[in-house]
Amino acid sequence: MTALSGCFAQMMHKCQAMLHTIAKNEKEINNLRQDLAESKAVQLSTEKEMQQLMLKVHSLQCELHAKTAPHESDMIKKKLESEQAAFRNEILPSIRSECELELLRKDYARQRKLISALETEVFGARLAAKYLDKELAGRIQQIQLLGRNMRGVEHDRLWNQLEAEIHLHRHKTVIRACRGRGNTKRLPMPSESMQSSQNGVRKGNGVGKTRKVILDKTPQEGLGISITGGAEHALPIVISEIQPGQPADRCGQVYVGDAILSVNGYDLRSVKHQEAVDILSSQVIKF
Repeated sequence: MTALSGCFAQMMHKCQAMLHTIAKNEKEINNLRQDLAESKAVQLSTEKEMQQLMLKVHSLQCELHAKTAPHESDMIKKKLESEQAAFRNEILPSIRSECELELLRKDYARQRKLISALETEVFGARLAAKYLDKELAGRIQQIQLLGRNMRGVEHDRLWNQLEAEIHLHRHKTVIRACRGRGNTKRLPMPSESMQSSQNGVRKGNGVGKTRKVILDKTPQEGLGISITGGAEHALPIVISEIQPGQPADRCGQVYVGDAILSVNGYDLRSVKHQEAVDILSSQVIKF
């Protein structure tokens, strides 16, 4: 528990540092956006001032030529009116674009908040699903324990031990999910035929239907499963995790919570945890 608490403290420290860095970067980005918007506004203002100055120059030229050459004055006025119309047609789309941009910015801010909320909900759902997969093995062990004729101190001791293992799996799941948020691994789910046999499992005191499974693997491969339990805990050898892409996952007939009774003729119902690990590691699996 001390190591677990240390891991949580380290995780929280790193999360706080990350959030501080993200907030700092967002603040710098906002400042850069403001500077960019201000520079563009100054540029547009300067261009408009230059155009106004050109209009004043044309006006002065009209007044000057009105005294000397009336025909040239009329030509300059027509030219000025055409330039004003062209300026109006040119500036109107930009003003319209600025208005549309402001609306899009508001919509973007609203959508960003919505996406952030949805990401939080999705992360919570993934974390809950992963925790339920981890907890399944421990709960099945508790169901099997209820089917045993155990009373008194030994029953309470095993029950408390299972509860402690379940809580430990919960903390490990939280840590792994926080470290690899974008790499959530999904464990295989039982088929409909297994789900429909839940009533039979209850009637069998937590023991489901026995089945035979063949796993094909190369000598360099492992099984891709993690196990828990053993004779030292008065519990069967139970699959607690299935690694994606490994032989157990490719088989599609092995699920988290399955109890391994035998392997190639080796009875695992009364062996210790390490003995079961050694047997499983040395066999071309058929159980």
